[in-house]
Amino acid sequence: MRRNIIQLTVFLLLLGVGFFAFRSLMHTSQAEIVFTNKQTITAEVVKTDEAREKGLSNRSNLGVDKGMLFEFEQPGLHVFWMKDMNFPIDLIWIDGNKVIGFEQNMQPERPVMTRYSPKVPVNRVLELSAGLVQAWGLKEGDLLDIKEMNR
Repeated sequence: MRRNIIQLTVFLLLLGVGFFAFRSLMHTSQAEIVFTNKQTITAEVVKTDEAREKGLSNRSNLGVDKGMLFEFEQPGLHVFWMKDMNFPIDLIWIDGNKVIGFEQNMQPERPVMTRYSPKVPVNRVLELSAGLVQAWGLKEGDLLDIKEMNR
C-alpha cells in the first residue's frame, strides 16, 4: 500500500512538473498596441525562435483588430516570408516604438518564397491583416504605444 502511495505521489509530481513546463513553453503574452492615429489592436507577442518561425502559418485569418508582434533581443535585418500562409498580410518594421517601414499586401506564395527584410536594423515586426497600413494611413516615423499584457 505504501509503495502504491509513493508511486502515485511521484507520478502526480512528474505530471504537475510536465504540465507547468508545457504551459510555459506554449504560453504567449499579448500586447495592446495603440497607433499614432489612435487605432488600437491586440497582438500576440512571440519571442522565441520556434514561435517566430511558425508565426501565422496555417491559420485561416487574423482579424481586423488583431496582430502578431515579433520581438527580437537584438536589432537586425530580420527576414520574413509567407511560408504556409493562407491569407495576405501587411508587415510593419519597428525599431523600439518607431515605425521604420512597411511591406503591404504580402500574398501567400507557393512554392517559391519571397524573402522580406527591412532596410535598416529593427527589433520588432508587426503583422496585420492586409490593407490596414493603407486604410489607417500609417506612415514611417509613426510612434506606437506598446503595452505588454499577461494572458
